[in-house]
Amino acid sequence: MSLKPQQVIINGKYQLLEVIGQGSFARVWKAQEFDPQGNPLRLVAIKELKRAGLSAEVLREQELRFQREIQVSARLTEAPNVVRAITAEQVTLEDGRQVPLLILEYMEGGSLADLLKRHPQGLSVAQAVRYALDLCAALEGLHRLDIVHRDVKPSNILFRSLDGQARLGDFGTAQVPGETVGGSRTWGTAGLQPGTPDYWPPEQAWERARSIPRRTSMLWAACCSRC
Repeated sequence: MSLKPQQVIINGKYQLLEVIGQGSFARVWKAQEFDPQGNPLRLVAIKELKRAGLSAEVLREQELRFQREIQVSARLTEAPNVVRAITAEQVTLEDGRQVPLLILEYMEGGSLADLLKRHPQGLSVAQAVRYALDLCAALEGLHRLDIVHRDVKPSNILFRSLDGQARLGDFGTAQVPGETVGGSRTWGTAGLQPGTPDYWPPEQAWERARSIPRRTSMLWAACCSRC
């Protein structure tokens, strides 16, 4: 069992509207938030861990990563140009399972991946420079907190309609202080390498020895998120 469109969850606090993004291990919903009196407040994004089809080993790995994303997101209240986490919640499904959820600000402008699909010829120099500066500000803020994103790519670069600012999202594979190369906290028993192969820096793709992406690797990934 999983969440469904139009479902109302968390004691009527949110109504799921539609899936706006998903990957191998998680899906993101567009949802309406309500106040205690049932009045609409704002649109939010709700990230849900996908469970169907995962082995017990991989599911455990992804549960740990999801919890880490919640913890990392809570530290980013002052970091510039990142998608803000609002809160973490937990919902009980009909079969009794508890599913953690991450409530995020809703980015009305979609992603850089969406934008590039609409403009296959590429963006203007002015647009590319603006988004690159936004992304560099996000990476600088993360690195000041000793956090390495590890999955910078167009689908994780999102836009606010209010001002067109580019923001970096999805911290499920972020490296946090205390992780060590090859340690179980980094890779888990499933041995899943973080990031997306198309955006790995050359040294990571060549070695394939599970070296943790360094800060310079994030700059490579940012440049590969072609504008």
